[in-house]
Amino acid sequence: MRVVTAIVALLLFCSCRPQSAERSGAALQPVLVVYDASGEGNYVDIYAPRIAVYSDGSLRTRQWQGFGQNAYFQGQLLQDELVDLLTNASQVFSAAGIDDYYEVRVGSDLNTTDIELHASGVCASKGIYGGGLHDIAVDGSGRLVLSEPLQSLPVPLQQLLLQLYQVERQAQIAWTPEFDEKHVPKY
Repeated sequence: MRVVTAIVALLLFCSCRPQSAERSGAALQPVLVVYDASGEGNYVDIYAPRIAVYSDGSLRTRQWQGFGQNAYFQGQLLQDELVDLLTNASQVFSAAGIDDYYEVRVGSDLNTTDIELHASGVCASKGIYGGGLHDIAVDGSGRLVLSEPLQSLPVPLQQLLLQLYQVERQAQIAWTPEFDEKHVPKY
C-alpha cells in the first residue's frame, strides 16, 4: 500500500512539471497504460497498448479495426485533465477495498483490460477479465453506459474506466508508429 501511495505521489509531482523529450534528450515514458484485448485479437492486439498517457499529457491510442487491423491516433490532455486522471487512478490503486484483479464473466476468449500505473521503474496494475473498455457504449442521449458485468466493479474503478474511455476519444490525430520485429508498435 505504501509503495502504491509513493508511486501516486511521484506521478502527481511529475505530471505537474511537463517535460518534453526534446528538452531532456530522453524518450518520454508513459505514466498510465491500458491494454485491452479481445479473445479474437492477434499478437499486436494483446501486446500493444490501447491507451498510453505520458507525463506531459500526450496520449497515443490503438483502435481495433478487425482481426489484424488497427488504427493509431495521438492527442493531448490539458494539464487539469491529466491531474484529474492521475488523481482518479491513484484513488483506485491506493484504495484498500479495490482488488488487483476481477473476473466479471467466466469463459474463454473474453475481453481483458489491464490498467497500469508507472513511476520510477515501478508498475502497479489492475486487471479485468471478461470485460473492460470494449463493454462501454454511448446511449441515445450521448451518455456513457457500462455493460451489466462492469456494474459489479467498485464504483471508483467504474469511474476510471469511463474516464479512460473519454480520454481515448481525445486522441484524434492520425499517428503512424514505428514497429518492432514482431510488428508490435513502439509507443
